[in-house]
Amino acid sequence: MAVSHGVTDELICSICLEMFSTPVLLPCAHTFCKQCLTNVHERSRIRNTPQEGSSNSPGSSRQADTGSGESSTSVPASKDRPIVCPHCRAEFQLGPEGINGLPRNTTLANIILSIEEEKRAKRVLCEVCDFDPARTASKSCADCAVTYCAPCFQQLHPMRGTFRYHLIKDAVIPTPRCASPFFEFRSPKLSIHDGYGTDGVDSGDEGGMYTKPDLLEKVRRQIKSKRKELNSVMKTVQSLLKTTEEETEERMREVRSMCGQINESVGEKEANLLTAISTQRHEAVKQCLALTSEVKAQTQSLDLLEDQVNDIVALTAVHSGTDASNDIASIQERVTSIQSRALTTRAKQIPRQPKLGKVRVEEYVASLEFVKDAKLLSLHITDIVHRPVSSGPALVEVKWRALEDNKDVRLSAKSKDPRGFDVITTVSLNPSMTSYLMSLPWVNAEYTVTLEATAVNGAKCPPISKPIRTMPYVHCFKARFNPSTCHKRIAVSSGRDEVVHRKCKMANLQSACAMMTSFQRLEKLEGAMADECLPILPYVYWETIVHFQVFGKLGDSKLLCDVGICKQGTEDASSLLCDNQKSYCAYLVRRNNSVALEFWNGPNRDTLPRSIPILDLTREKEKSLRLGFYYDAMKRVVAIVSPGNNTILAQFYVKSTNLVPVCGLYCFEQVFTMVKFTDPHKLPTVLCKLMKWSHGS
Repeated sequence: MAVSHGVTDELICSICLEMFSTPVLLPCAHTFCKQCLTNVHERSRIRNTPQEGSSNSPGSSRQADTGSGESSTSVPASKDRPIVCPHCRAEFQLGPEGINGLPRNTTLANIILSIEEEKRAKRVLCEVCDFDPARTASKSCADCAVTYCAPCFQQLHPMRGTFRYHLIKDAVIPTPRCASPFFEFRSPKLSIHDGYGTDGVDSGDEGGMYTKPDLLEKVRRQIKSKRKELNSVMKTVQSLLKTTEEETEERMREVRSMCGQINESVGEKEANLLTAISTQRHEAVKQCLALTSEVKAQTQSLDLLEDQVNDIVALTAVHSGTDASNDIASIQERVTSIQSRALTTRAKQIPRQPKLGKVRVEEYVASLEFVKDAKLLSLHITDIVHRPVSSGPALVEVKWRALEDNKDVRLSAKSKDPRGFDVITTVSLNPSMTSYLMSLPWVNAEYTVTLEATAVNGAKCPPISKPIRTMPYVHCFKARFNPSTCHKRIAVSSGRDEVVHRKCKMANLQSACAMMTSFQRLEKLEGAMADECLPILPYVYWETIVHFQVFGKLGDSKLLCDVGICKQGTEDASSLLCDNQKSYCAYLVRRNNSVALEFWNGPNRDTLPRSIPILDLTREKEKSLRLGFYYDAMKRVVAIVSPGNNTILAQFYVKSTNLVPVCGLYCFEQVFTMVKFTDPHKLPTVLCKLMKWSHGS
């Protein structure tokens, strides 16, 4: 059944502009979709509710404005309200069933059903399919004038780029239109003038005369021919697009595969080298620990022999006739048996880590084809180390990787003076050198460090430049423990730079200071504190080494030690430094099968949500940890850093100025712990970030 365009318009709902779905008939003979009519009626009821409330009760709108949530008027149900026809605006009273009681337009519904069945019976074929016969089309592009099946649409018409703006519709049979009737008679020949003195539409036309039906038919054939050509071009372009996408994916896979093989090869070599270095380190540490134990045993033997010598001397002084020759000979024999030289020889034989050149990592990397062109093994700066200074010029150590074929190396640093003139410091160095300590005129200034090298054959390597900024004057605080204020169970070394727990069986107390009595001694906190407060200066830095060894059964969540700062006068406020409300510290605690480093912010009564595993108890029992502390009294900033990894571990805003370094030692029956103040030999570059951060705060 063919349906004309005019008839099709009569099958469209005037509300949703789609084909009727469950058409219902109003008393005014207008037809609408049942759901559309329900939506219109519901919106009309909601829109008219406030007006009806105001007409029935003058205070109802005011009551709604106050937000009471209640209304003093009753709104009639939707099925009792009259319905207004959206087309002619006529009002009709609905029955008890509401819109559900309206009659259905069965004639119109049957016509629509017949049209849909006819559309389903006809197939629209894909115009770009390579299959024969072509697959059924599911999409149609109005801009391309091409129909696609689902696979072809996904491959040849991706909804990206310029295609994303095309109008896509479902592929359907176009509704046939009524053709214009041709005239059966032939009119007299028409003279069509082109305005340039020539007659006829086509130069090949003898008489230049066409009847109107013949001319329209020719134009129609030309349109059809052009459409075929355009469709052929479209197929070619779509095929080219598909081929381009496939080739691009293939090239990308090849590149990923090649780079993956390179990364895998380099990663495998890196793993092998690191494993070898770690094995050598483990063997060296093992030999060092074994030799240390033997040295301690021999030292204790010497101490016993020395005590025996002192006893003999005292005995002979009291009893001059006593014969102690046998005892002296025995002691002499035992002293001779102590093989100190053999231990020294063994210490020299402990394997050292070989230099990087000896493991030939450079030769391996250079053997890769992509490295030969990239020149990755040229001269380059490896590290910039800032030396601590509190006055005078800035000291910066520059480190680089040396090349074997260099005969001259020049290192320079360029900056600008306050007047804007360039100031350049240049030194010529031995080609075998790999580092140099430069003395630069100004601190807290921008410099450009340049490294140049000349090969033996006279060729010059490309100069390598690196911008740096020298640090301001940093006060390296030389902290020392006070024996008169530490807890009675804490022993301070004679150098006053390290502390251990007296009750720990592994503690060596021979070089410890004598116990002192003082009313200022710590009573609650089993720890020690420095003998002076931190200076009130902008940039203060000091470092602490924590060495611990687990030799007993350590329970979970057991605290080993804590190191940090505390407000002066409140050091003994709690039995734990990491529980003091006036302290900022880092502490070591057991978590599951490892020892972790965590951080405490006392004034906030908060443990920072960062836990760093330090030691795996299933594999190791001993560890040394170096912590750096940064303090800016002007900005009230304290930070804990890792000098080895050059990272910030924790940072705090402090609320007081009189701060003193404090530490606490716990679990002496299971863990040996030593805390030591050490003088920093270099400043971690992460301090530059802390200085900027404190300025920005």
